[in-house]
Amino acid sequence: MLVLNETDHRKVYWYDHNKDIIIGEVYSGWTWDDAREGLAILNNVLATESQLRPTYTIIQLMLGAQLMPRGESTLLSLRELLKQDPGHEQLTIYVTPLNMMNTLMKLATRLYNLGDKIAHYHFVQTLDEALQIIRDHKATF
Repeated sequence: MLVLNETDHRKVYWYDHNKDIIIGEVYSGWTWDDAREGLAILNNVLATESQLRPTYTIIQLMLGAQLMPRGESTLLSLRELLKQDPGHEQLTIYVTPLNMMNTLMKLATRLYNLGDKIAHYHFVQTLDEALQIIRDHKATF
């Protein structure tokens, strides 16, 4: 694991030595600004690295981080985050054990007509499921 950025509310790191998988862990107490900053870090890294090799992103909401922050529209904020696309990234997988979060993300992609991006996103409940999706995707190439 190569840590790229770490704060009280998030950690961004390469999962593997090949730099194929980048993980953004989100911890309790996060805000929408934390999410925007963390995603900007991920996208900046991917803008460089994904041109060199296929890369995969996992956003993992850790225990206690599944609750949405207050103060902004949840669906509008999710739309803003889901619309971002670093370009050469293969897949983005959101890991959260709560079906409610997955449902909100899927709703945002449909409600805001992000259908072209829905195939790029996967919503699962465990890191093992996310890694299996990546293994399956790699096997097709």
